[in-house]
Amino acid sequence: MPHLLPSVFGSLVGKILPHRTYWAAKLSTGAWVCELDHRDDLSHGTRRSFDWSLDLVDTGDVLKITELWLFCPPSRLSPLGSTARLPITEPGTAFQFTFSRVDAFGAWGKTIQHRIIGRVIDKARGECEYVVYDGEVGGMSTPMTNNVYDFQGWREGIPRLGPLNVEVLGLRL
Repeated sequence: MPHLLPSVFGSLVGKILPHRTYWAAKLSTGAWVCELDHRDDLSHGTRRSFDWSLDLVDTGDVLKITELWLFCPPSRLSPLGSTARLPITEPGTAFQFTFSRVDAFGAWGKTIQHRIIGRVIDKARGECEYVVYDGEVGGMSTPMTNNVYDFQGWREGIPRLGPLNVEVLGLRL
């Protein structure tokens, strides 16, 4: 497990944040990148968080991922926080995304976020192994299986997500 390793852009990978989940990836170059990194967006004159699609997929670095990690905050289920690691043995099979739901109060309600990291284990059929941090439950799952062509909810109350956008995620199936 990385323990406070610096990323390419200076973030400390491996720290557990009190109220936030984040992903990190080790590249075949030995460098680390993570969502906590910031990039200057010259086209908009702003600074933004490191983005999976913009900063890994668009540059082709998504094909260099050798390890994908998920870091989760402390909770009643895991008082010290939790981490998950997925080794990536085939380029173009790693993915991550956030799934958000708005509660019954609509725009005035609380948005619940779920963070998912995964890897495709059968490219022909789209089968994948993944880990999810469930913001509603406040904990991380054990590894589970699903399908990128028809991603199902991981527990009752989570709707079917359907086909994942493999192009945006950088998957090479």
